[in-house]
Amino acid sequence: MGKKHRSVAHHIPTLIERDGPYCHYCGLPFRLSGRNYPSTYTCEHIGGRTMAMEPSWPVVDHVIPVISGGLDDLANFVLACNTCNGHKGARPYTDFVRITLAWRERTGWDAIVRQICADHGY
Repeated sequence: MGKKHRSVAHHIPTLIERDGPYCHYCGLPFRLSGRNYPSTYTCEHIGGRTMAMEPSWPVVDHVIPVISGGLDDLANFVLACNTCNGHKGARPYTDFVRITLAWRERTGWDAIVRQICADHGY
């Protein structure tokens, strides 16, 4: 019988303190209590798919997926938005970061994120 995957959500406050309240991959600020958010930021193209980038609660992502032998350890965790976490899936970290960085450069995404952060007090 396989090992049951444990919840890692209790690490979110520690990861926000370590890395900030932003998605590790796309840079969007997370939905945190006490802030107003638009329903979507924009629609863009990443990893061969069109998607709406929505503010989300932080999700703990395994840099090395559990299915590939990754551990439930702070050193193996980053915070991601729901969209990026879903698109990364079990892909190797370096492959997904390469795809994401190319997309961010191609779309001017970082300038959009800076404006979003300024508009919402980050």
